[in-house]
Amino acid sequence: MERKYSVIIIIGVFWILGTIGFALSIDVPSQYSRNIEIIKLVFLSIGAFGVISATHLNIYNSLESTQNIKNKIYFDKLNNSFQFFEKWESPILKETRDLTREIEENSSKISDEDLKNRILINENLKRSVITEMNFWEGMYLSI
Repeated sequence: MERKYSVIIIIGVFWILGTIGFALSIDVPSQYSRNIEIIKLVFLSIGAFGVISATHLNIYNSLESTQNIKNKIYFDKLNNSFQFFEKWESPILKETRDLTREIEENSSKISDEDLKNRILINENLKRSVITEMNFWEGMYLSI
C-alpha cells in the first residue's frame, strides 16, 4: 500500500521537474506570449499528471483486487476440504465404510445379488450408501 503512494510522489516530482524544464525551454519572441505558453504548458501537464496518476492507481487497485480474489479462492478451497473431512467422519458414512471393510474380508463368500439385497432391505444402509456416493460425487465436482 505504501509503495503505491510513494510511486505517485515520485511521478509527481518528475512531473514538476519536467514541467519546469519544458517551461524554461520555451522560446518565443515576446514575454507576453511566453507567459501564455507557460500557462498552457502547466495546464496541459496537470492533465497529463492526472491521467498518469489515475492509471497508476487503477493498476494497483486491480492488482490488489486480484490478490484478494486469489486469497478468497484459496480460503474457500481450504474450507471446502475441512467440510469434506467433517462429512467423512459422520456416522452415516461410517456405516458404509464398515460395510466396505466387511465386503473386503468376505468378498469370496458374498455374491453381488446378496450384497444388493442386503443394502435394499436395510433402509439405513441404503441411505448410507447413497450418501457415500453423493459424498464422492461432491468431492469429484469440487476437485
